[in-house]
Amino acid sequence: MENRRKFIKSTLLAAIALPTAFSFSATAAQGSPATYTVKKGDTLSGISTRFGISISELRRINNLSGDRIDAGQILKIKPHENPAQIYIVKSGDTLGQIALDHKISISTLKTRNRLTGDRIYPGQKLIISGSTPQSSRQYIADVIRKTEARKSYLRSWQQIVIHHSGVNNGNAKSYDRFHREQMRMPNGLAYHFVIGNGIDSKDGQIEIGSRWLKQLQGGHVKNYRTNETAIGICLVGNFETRHPTPRQLAALTELISYLKNDLLGGRPKVMVHREVDGNRTLCPGRNFPTAQIRNLFP
Repeated sequence: MENRRKFIKSTLLAAIALPTAFSFSATAAQGSPATYTVKKGDTLSGISTRFGISISELRRINNLSGDRIDAGQILKIKPHENPAQIYIVKSGDTLGQIALDHKISISTLKTRNRLTGDRIYPGQKLIISGSTPQSSRQYIADVIRKTEARKSYLRSWQQIVIHHSGVNNGNAKSYDRFHREQMRMPNGLAYHFVIGNGIDSKDGQIEIGSRWLKQLQGGHVKNYRTNETAIGICLVGNFETRHPTPRQLAALTELISYLKNDLLGGRPKVMVHREVDGNRTLCPGRNFPTAQIRNLFP
């Protein structure tokens, strides 16, 4: 049991670290001006994505209470003056050796990468020095783009409910077909988002369901009233027998952060399926890091 807890914790920490070291830290960051003059057709979301700064941070530094901006308005854009220096972990690397090679302490390396232990893995990106962007857009750029066009008629979402699929393969298309043909759901896919595990869709890929695009109620829990106000996110996999991948968890945390904090002003409560439907389900499985997700999104 203790080993399982350690594995879950290290996996989640690795997942959270993934989005912090993404490609535009050395592109958008270097070109970010101190201010930006709003043009006709601009939106906060679009400006956020362009300059690698979260919507909530844009609101904060410009004293905005909502999303309205006007052409000609000058916005402060918090520049990333020191783009992050990134190191990609190779087989056989240790934190101690990486810290020594780059003349920094192990504790500093852990702090910059939000690590609580010494576990690293090949391909992991570690921040060595420099500042990091306020919010990653590695996984959710398409979600932001498609949501922006629907902001005028968003439902009053109150919860975000996390599920596993209960099977280790599948994607949004196959689940949509199953829900239509076998479950007799006229609106198809019961979830608003599906996050792939690398089998039938890319690892960490966020597929957007028609219920989100059309802002329809979910079909992912038993309670009708909850479906009316709850966003459903399904991670592909059976987490009773296996763990979510680091990229699935990275995509999930990025998606929840955008939906909860940037889009909906912190309002929705983040829950897992079994908290909604009680003894009727084990979803999202014993290997899903529920406690850690709850700590990230209280």
